[in-house]
Amino acid sequence: MDMDLTLRLSENKETNTKMIQFLLGMILWVFALGITTAQAEDTPPNILIIFADDLGYEAVGAYGGQSYSTPEIDRMASEGITFTRAYTSPVCTPSRVSLHTGLYTSDHGWTDVLDVHNGTATKVDFTQLPTFAQRARAEGYETSVTGKWQLATYVHHPTHLSEAGFDSWCFWQIWSGTEKTERYWDPYLNRDGNVLDNLEDKFGPDVLKDYVIEKMTEARDAGKPFLIVHNEMLPHVPIVKTPDDISAGRSASLSNMIHYMDKLTGEILAEIDALGIRDNTYVFFIGDNGTDTGATRQTVDGPVSSGKRDLTDGGTHVPFIVWGPDAIPRGSTSSDLVDITDMFPTICAIAGIQIPTDLGLRGRSILPQIEGRRGVPRHWVHQGIANKESIFDGSWRRRSDGELRDARALPLEPVVTTPGSESNRALDRIEYLFSSLLPAGSGSPTTIIDNNAATGVTFTGTWQVSTNSSQHYGSNYHHDQNSGQGSKSVSYALNVPSTQTYEIFMHWPADTNRATNCKVSIIHKNGTYETTVNQKTNGRTWVSLGNFALDAGTGTLTLSNDDADGYVIADAVGFSVPGSQVADEYLDWARAYFGADTVADTTLEASVWGASANPDGDAYANGVECGLGFNPTLTETTPAIEIRELNGSPAFYSTLRTGSLDFTVTPQVTTNLTPGTWTSLNGELEEIKRTPISAEYDEVFLAPPPDQPIETPIFFRYEMNRN
Repeated sequence: MDMDLTLRLSENKETNTKMIQFLLGMILWVFALGITTAQAEDTPPNILIIFADDLGYEAVGAYGGQSYSTPEIDRMASEGITFTRAYTSPVCTPSRVSLHTGLYTSDHGWTDVLDVHNGTATKVDFTQLPTFAQRARAEGYETSVTGKWQLATYVHHPTHLSEAGFDSWCFWQIWSGTEKTERYWDPYLNRDGNVLDNLEDKFGPDVLKDYVIEKMTEARDAGKPFLIVHNEMLPHVPIVKTPDDISAGRSASLSNMIHYMDKLTGEILAEIDALGIRDNTYVFFIGDNGTDTGATRQTVDGPVSSGKRDLTDGGTHVPFIVWGPDAIPRGSTSSDLVDITDMFPTICAIAGIQIPTDLGLRGRSILPQIEGRRGVPRHWVHQGIANKESIFDGSWRRRSDGELRDARALPLEPVVTTPGSESNRALDRIEYLFSSLLPAGSGSPTTIIDNNAATGVTFTGTWQVSTNSSQHYGSNYHHDQNSGQGSKSVSYALNVPSTQTYEIFMHWPADTNRATNCKVSIIHKNGTYETTVNQKTNGRTWVSLGNFALDAGTGTLTLSNDDADGYVIADAVGFSVPGSQVADEYLDWARAYFGADTVADTTLEASVWGASANPDGDAYANGVECGLGFNPTLTETTPAIEIRELNGSPAFYSTLRTGSLDFTVTPQVTTNLTPGTWTSLNGELEEIKRTPISAEYDEVFLAPPPDQPIETPIFFRYEMNRN
């Protein structure tokens, strides 16, 4: 049965009626003016990313930091927008790879620092991991990069920066070919293939600042847009005297290095103003990870003690400020969660580049929020380091090794040692989010039995607990110590809810020392099925063993190490209710917000997770919020459809789920509110602009055709039906 999830809910609910009547009254007032819409020719904006090295949010005054002085960055915040909850991975390589590729560490696999300082020949392969710079260069942007490029050793890979998408560079070549080099005084800087000389009395960050200004000036004079990734080397250790310290005759300190970085940032912004390009230049100031210091930093909200390398708020929460055109509301803030992977689609959106859907980008464009629109806020962010991952949903932080932190009163973030109802719900919800990170196209069970389950799992023989690699999220895994072949086994009881045919899955962390011939037997309704699995491959995925008929409450899967040729891993098994593997975007959306266990409880469908439910009491049913990018756990006050100015004229604005097989979204108009008069657009409105936010959502502007007079009022709505 089709479910009507339209804004016509106002016909049935008094609260909705008041809200929608107000909205339609605004629409009547604006369009009765008879203003026509014309779309201006856009010039691609310039984009500058200042990516500070080892700077957490608490180091910036605009974020309430009290330990360091950052007047220029604070001024930048007062003239732009400050995202108060932005996150990266807690160390440079994973953070930077996620920046350039729009992928989580679980996708690209770079979770440790690449030891370029030791001259490694290993590189991050950007021929296999596409970047936003490649896209921008292909669209005519002048692309440049500076500073620390710890993603390949230049002497081994001299084409690496070009492969990553950059036409020009002035970067710190960390390895000379025989030894590690210096970044600050007498810096070893490579410009477009040549190591610069005569820098004995130069301070590296000053040289890079001058290069950024030079490239901006060249692009302006050539009439071309620029994309510059300025990897500011400050305030990373070693702690050295800055030019200002030398002039003042004072000692070196982290505080002084931060202040000097702040000064250089102000000089770049001042030059953008002087060049007359501010209104067409978006400047991002972002930290790459938390601050690297053992000292506690003070903020208006309390002390911050953790930092770089920690999968905590102190290690992953970074400053994120956007400054530039008048389209950015001056002095505004946004508390929307932002992930470093959001930069790729945001840059595409700013530059007018189609956001590629075939890359599986994890980010979503925040250009709407940057320019004061609602957009589609995230409800969680992801970080990774050293084969560990964490997901932070704004209230709880869950690590892949099972640690849960209560982050509801940051900067306090205690580890949960005594589970309760709220923490258990968070565990369930984030457990599902972790499982959703599996590679695209892989199936997954709806019911999971973990190796650490309190009941239903029986071990025979001595098995070793291990946590040093990827496993089913929320626990460790067991292995047989590659010993006692033929004497060890693990049995999982498949307590299925009803007599049906079920698809059965296994999950394990793959590695080179695993057995290729792990024996598996499944006792089912029609007998015993035996097979082997290769645990050297298919790590992090759910591997289907096939469909089996099971009686209610029965069925057993047993993994044994008979004649195994390597380590046998006991991690998790699972099964799926028939039909549950059919793609259903709404159910996936509901599980992500409410947790898989909640969605499996049919008694909660009407009140909590169902399409018609409205648990946050904001007058929007869950199905409508799914289609419009709302959060069903937070009361939304923003109208679903707004009047927004586009190129000087009014237009209907909304965010909208697109390309869905589960929703039919139909735009409709009427010249009055008489029931039965809503029709398709029929030429009264047309789509003036559509900008992708992510693979699931677009921003959409609709308005009357250019030069078409408005003779009668126009009322507009979306009718949303779940298929």
